[in-house]
Amino acid sequence: INLDFDEIHIIPYGSPKHEIANDKGGIIFDDDERVRRGWFGSALNPQEHNIIKILEDLVKVS
Repeated sequence: INLDFDEIHIIPYGSPKHEIANDKGGIIFDDDERVRRGWFGSALNPQEHNIIKILEDLVKVS
């Protein structure tokens, strides 16, 4: 897969992601519902959504 992004952050499991991210409108993929509820942007469960397809679709739109 070939994707260009301005930023990608891979944060260790259990980290308070909503406190770490600078882009509060960003997209988060997390299997923990509590993390998704605390997120300010789009929050998706990777067990229910295809991460690669979503990222590819984002590239097509931009």
